[in-house]
Amino acid sequence: MVLLLLLSSLSPPITIWLVKNVVDMAVGGGSVARATFLVGLWALVLLVGQLSTQSMSLLQVHLNEAAVGQVETMLLRKANSLPDLTLFEDPAYYDRLQSLTREASYRPVNLVVTTSQLVSNGLTAIGLLVLTGTLAWWLPLVLLVTPLPLAYVSMRLMHRSWQVMGRRSRFARVMRYMVSVLTTDEHAKEVRVLALGSFFEERYRKAFADLHALDQFERLRRSPVSFAAVLIFVAGGVVALGWVVSRALVGQLSAGSIVLVLQSLLALQQNLGQIVAMLSVLGGHLLYFNELFDFLAEPSPMTVAEPGVTLTPPLKRGIYFDRVSFQYPRGTIALDGVSFEIRPGERVALVGENGAGKSTLVKLLCRLHDPTAGVIRVDGIDLRDLDLGIWRRRIAPVFQDFGRYQLTVAENIALGRPEFLDRPEALRQAARESGFESHLSGLPDGLTTQLGTQFDGVELSHGQWQTLGIARALIRDADILILDEPTAALDPRAEHQLFQRFARLVHGRTAIFVTHRMASVRMADRILVLKSGKLVEEGTHDDLMRLNGEYAELYTLQSEQYRMAIEEEV
Repeated sequence: MVLLLLLSSLSPPITIWLVKNVVDMAVGGGSVARATFLVGLWALVLLVGQLSTQSMSLLQVHLNEAAVGQVETMLLRKANSLPDLTLFEDPAYYDRLQSLTREASYRPVNLVVTTSQLVSNGLTAIGLLVLTGTLAWWLPLVLLVTPLPLAYVSMRLMHRSWQVMGRRSRFARVMRYMVSVLTTDEHAKEVRVLALGSFFEERYRKAFADLHALDQFERLRRSPVSFAAVLIFVAGGVVALGWVVSRALVGQLSAGSIVLVLQSLLALQQNLGQIVAMLSVLGGHLLYFNELFDFLAEPSPMTVAEPGVTLTPPLKRGIYFDRVSFQYPRGTIALDGVSFEIRPGERVALVGENGAGKSTLVKLLCRLHDPTAGVIRVDGIDLRDLDLGIWRRRIAPVFQDFGRYQLTVAENIALGRPEFLDRPEALRQAARESGFESHLSGLPDGLTTQLGTQFDGVELSHGQWQTLGIARALIRDADILILDEPTAALDPRAEHQLFQRFARLVHGRTAIFVTHRMASVRMADRILVLKSGKLVEEGTHDDLMRLNGEYAELYTLQSEQYRMAIEEEV
């Protein structure tokens, strides 16, 4: 790239110098052989310059692709390195990540192109300034100094634009969300049935108007300063051109010198103008990379023990929550002083109304968050001191918002244990245990069926996606299994059957069932009842029914609802 830059950059001043000599020879007389040589040399230099420019463009494509891939890989690696969910639930962090990821598709490309053009134009400008300096020592100074105010103003304006990027990013994020609501299948049904199109269009227009007003304000602020800087830049060219004309009129410049100066002035004005513009653009790219490297260097809020304590499965003494509390950033208290024990091989159900804190307990157990107070111990060791990777490999979760990956059926299951992707029998076994095997016969390609509409695949029902998520958990062969309300879309009968099947499969392993439905947890060894972030009851189903407290009330209420629903159907 450096070699090509040199060749393409030196071509313009050399060709201008050759033209100057050709003109002087034509006016003052000279040999045909020398004229032919100069014209041939001019053609050769021009050819080399053009070929260098073309070759540089091809090389830039390669460098661009490599740069974009590298930056996006760095962002992916950074996102993947965050062990918890704290930053993903922080709007400011999410804005930064989305902005950096979005601009990664063009910032590295433009950095390579802009830097190449800047160096090329800079080298060309140096050559042209040297040529003009042969006629008057002060010409290069005038032509070099007058663009400096414009360059400074452009850099300051770019810096200002980057400062308001955060405000712009919020408006842009709102616009992208409104577009996604109206153009994807996730909300298509409600949008049409509830006639929500005009509502989201209006929200889009409001965000666009706010963004446009912000940009317009910034443009109006910088217009007068930019105009003044442009006048100074043009004034330098006027002074130089006026001097050339005055010298030519009194016969102090040869015809070749006049051609040299005029061509040099035109080329310099163009080159210096491009350099000023590209300095501004380059400043924006450098600000992006400064933000990128600051972002990549930021430590995670969660401290991970390195090296951490390694505990071999299965559980020996169990899991103990000791006065655990948790409060989400800028949120309410989700758990308040909760203490309980999960014994090795025990099947424990966490029940309670929505918002009771059940899913938060699961996140803490998976160490997606750390408690804001209290401690979680595994076999007597603080969870924060364990090797995080090894601990999570011991957990097979099915979350309430389980993943629906636009992959094949086999890949969706094998994500629980990627090394099993080439073991179809193991995948079928997991599908059989989860109850998904009955759906395989209805799929066009069985395990290799592409799922999801994004890649022209087959779309599954919510319940089918759930059983597929359970198969993904089962194939992990972990000693701690978690069902975090993954059956919310199933009817009570299907949920009860699934819990019974799951209870049989977890024999000898520790299992945690999370649900707000009471009828499905009777097979649990112990039931923990949560209410408003507190543990209010625990025991077996029979114990809790005799207690006639929160659990008994919820169980009786839901049983009555199910009975009334059945009677209405009859």
